[in-house]
Amino acid sequence: MPKKRTCIRCGCTDDKACPGGCEWVGGIAVCTACLTAEESELFTSLQINGDDALQAVSLAKYNLVESRKQKNELERLILERSEMVKCIKLLRGVVLEVTPQMGKIVLQDYKRLNLGLMLANKLVGEV
Repeated sequence: MPKKRTCIRCGCTDDKACPGGCEWVGGIAVCTACLTAEESELFTSLQINGDDALQAVSLAKYNLVESRKQKNELERLILERSEMVKCIKLLRGVVLEVTPQMGKIVLQDYKRLNLGLMLANKLVGEV
């Protein structure tokens, strides 16, 4: 007597199929109603069954999850870079705007200091 199969996802069996019907996929314990389009494409392209197919699906799902994580991280880094570029542009603008003003202030302070030194020199010379 053959072993009764049970779908590992929905629980249907050889005796009680899914509503609308289903079939078994290769030698694995997943019915056609539960098989995703990605998994179906993978089975077709690899033409494998049984444990090898289940391992291939698991590996494909893992790779898909990892790819999505990497894509999300890349998008985050691109956004972060974009924000950094905006900050750099803003800082450049501030520096370009402030530098000439700072130069004027330094020059004014130098003139005041020089004037103060000349006055101090006169006072010392008079003593």
